[in-house]
Amino acid sequence: ITPEQILARQTTNDLPPLAPQRKDVSRELEDVLRHAVRSDPAERFPTAAAFRAGLAAALGGFLRRLWALLRPEG
Repeated sequence: ITPEQILARQTTNDLPPLAPQRKDVSRELEDVLRHAVRSDPAERFPTAAAFRAGLAAALGGFLRRLWALLRPEG
């Protein structure tokens, strides 16, 4: 990959999907990460607290699904 290709990706928000490389990253988490690295700062999380809340929501959804799968029947 060339420096020009890296720059083009940074300015177009054209990030490769994480799923092919990281099967353990949920779609919700990937969405939060993409939001955090948007090219336009106005489109990113406005504060670290907002980013943290987005991460918590994404990971909470994952943990709820995991718990539903692992919960003992009864």
